[in-house]
Amino acid sequence: RSGKPEDLVYEEIQKAVFPKGHPYHEPVGGDDQQLTNITLKDACAFMTKYYVPERATVIIAGNVLPEQADKLVSHWLAASPKLVPAPRNEVPVFVPKKARYEIEADVEQSSVHMAWVLPPRFSEDDTVSGFLWAVFSRVAYEGEEYEFATRIQPALQGGDQAPILIVSAYLKGEDKIGEAIDTMTRSAKRTYQNFSEDDEAIDNIRKRAM
Repeated sequence: RSGKPEDLVYEEIQKAVFPKGHPYHEPVGGDDQQLTNITLKDACAFMTKYYVPERATVIIAGNVLPEQADKLVSHWLAASPKLVPAPRNEVPVFVPKKARYEIEADVEQSSVHMAWVLPPRFSEDDTVSGFLWAVFSRVAYEGEEYEFATRIQPALQGGDQAPILIVSAYLKGEDKIGEAIDTMTRSAKRTYQNFSEDDEAIDNIRKRAM
């Protein structure tokens, strides 16, 4: 966490989208109070529970023959104690609620953010993310056309098991909030209609994902 007000806005969006009790509801890095109160004992216990050899990823780069690499890895890791890692928290499936939130933050520029929950990464339904990126493209185009924002940008929050796409519009003024919401909503609906009527567009997204 950087502690910037803009970053805190994204944390509030994540809290609003993911229900209480969901692993992604809280910031991954913890908040200031948690980080201040953490002890060396806490950190060591966490490392012992989750950072075990069975979960290690070994990356070998360079002019090395596979047979040599296999021998070296076996030699150096054979002595590692076998430990049973603590289970990871399950990421439950949930149906997001359509809702509108107002977030007060000490930021220099008012903004509007729209968020959609995506299917898990690499799942059978992962191609729907292509549709949502198309929403962002249309919002960016219309934002430039209607000039209600100085910039429009996408962001991915959450994690692989339940990612969310956020399209953010940083406004030219507070009087542009209503126009931004209307335009962004209209852009999403138009994109959905186009994709619903265009099987070829969906097939192209699937091919790119493959």
